[in-house]
Amino acid sequence: MMDRAERKLRDLGYFKTVHISAEPGSAPDKVIITVAVEDQSTGDVSLGAGISTRGLIAEVGLNEKNFLGRGQQLGISVGYGQKQQQYSISFTDPYFLGQHISFGVSAYQNQYNSITQRPFDETVNGGGVTFGFPITDDLTFQLNYKISQDKISNTAAKSAVWFPNGTTLTSSAGYAVLYSTLDSRLDPHNGLNLIFTQDFAGVGGDTHYVRTVADGQYYHEIVADAGIVGVVRATGGNVTGFGQPIRTLDDFFKGGETIRGFQSYGYGPVEYNGDGTTTPIGGKNYWATTAQVEFPLPGVPPDLGFKGAVFADAGSLWGFDKPAGAGKAVDNNVIRSSAGVGLIWNSPIGLLEADFADALTKASTDQTQWFWFSAGKRF
Repeated sequence: MMDRAERKLRDLGYFKTVHISAEPGSAPDKVIITVAVEDQSTGDVSLGAGISTRGLIAEVGLNEKNFLGRGQQLGISVGYGQKQQQYSISFTDPYFLGQHISFGVSAYQNQYNSITQRPFDETVNGGGVTFGFPITDDLTFQLNYKISQDKISNTAAKSAVWFPNGTTLTSSAGYAVLYSTLDSRLDPHNGLNLIFTQDFAGVGGDTHYVRTVADGQYYHEIVADAGIVGVVRATGGNVTGFGQPIRTLDDFFKGGETIRGFQSYGYGPVEYNGDGTTTPIGGKNYWATTAQVEFPLPGVPPDLGFKGAVFADAGSLWGFDKPAGAGKAVDNNVIRSSAGVGLIWNSPIGLLEADFADALTKASTDQTQWFWFSAGKRF
């Protein structure tokens, strides 16, 4: 119980250090618990720049983990790049109306200009609310409602059937089951983390489908107290239409974020264009697995937050509903796989990871990429 309490206090992000100790109490069945903490700033302003599938992007973010001293979380971010602009705001109250129920609300706008993999302009406005109900210390049940409107314009003629111009409203209700026994949410060494979600679109709006996603990660410290940690991950998803085909934009689109060694939108079904090129059209089903070993870098002080990694990834993406009048498309449902090495840095602005991977197996229409950079916990 003391270990669990210490872990939860660390994961709050309010304290630089946390130490819990016990002393004999006034009777054999009593103890005195002492909790020693060192405060740290709970708000931060982040400035960042990077390269995404849509070119250069710069981002400014404001995050406060203890808003007004109530344990509430507030986040605001603005991103601007050559081919995209992103705006978002979110608020979470972990004890809504004084009850042990969390409440979250968010809103966002994303604007995307046409790129090779997505030959159309897109503007998405959306938001949602979420309620969380802790069942046990390890198990949480969530209910959510989401609404979004996406507008497609200036679609290239070659892809107009797959991504038609127009506006679509999606209104969905869903739930999530979260189970976690991780020893630390920020830097896990042991434990299991499972997430199962389903979203039902059709609570009004123009789309009708159920989207199911499952994700699990298992962490185990291979060498005790040496910081060598093994990680196994498995994830998968399916989207099924209710009385209507799945529009292409509602498919899953996958790439290097699940199987390193591939580009964004780099594997899965594609349409053949008349000029000999292809365009990703996504898939209704996917699965992916990862086996990874993380270890301290020799000669580098652990306080700097650097770790190395070796990994192997595998997965696939397949199945789509072909719109009437669409041209030739191909669905190579083969196993994609890769292996490589990575550098992980737990930096002051968050977790950063640079991966170098080689695609071992792929389809003839897949697009590979040997370097992948990500910010935030990959799993």
